[in-house]
Amino acid sequence: DTSTKFSTTTGSAPAYACRAWVNFDGTKDTTGATSTANTNRLIRASGNIASVLRNATGDYTITFTTAMSDSNYSVCFGNVGFILGDLTNTSVIAGTTGGGATLKTISQIRIQTGGSATSVLRDLSETSVQIFGN
Repeated sequence: DTSTKFSTTTGSAPAYACRAWVNFDGTKDTTGATSTANTNRLIRASGNIASVLRNATGDYTITFTTAMSDSNYSVCFGNVGFILGDLTNTSVIAGTTGGGATLKTISQIRIQTGGSATSVLRDLSETSVQIFGN
């Protein structure tokens, strides 16, 4: 779809814009207070993100401000533990929860965060998610 291409790209490969992105703190509520309540989380910065809701420890639903055109978008993610090489703090799973429940719709994506060494879900202080698609 050429309507989503940047008009200032160089070279022959197309470039596509990120449709939504968020950097959030899973350990804090929207006021910045440390919280284990199942409430909206502190969003540090974002684009096209209405909210990040904590469903349970390490389990979040991200809601888009403007819906995607379909649910076949690509999800990229990471956290500070991964970037800094903390192998006990690197796992983010998008679209499917450990119990098999799935949420990847045009208006929301569900993700889980936790330690890859122990497979235990936990709230992380910095998680980033990016959405690419039509």
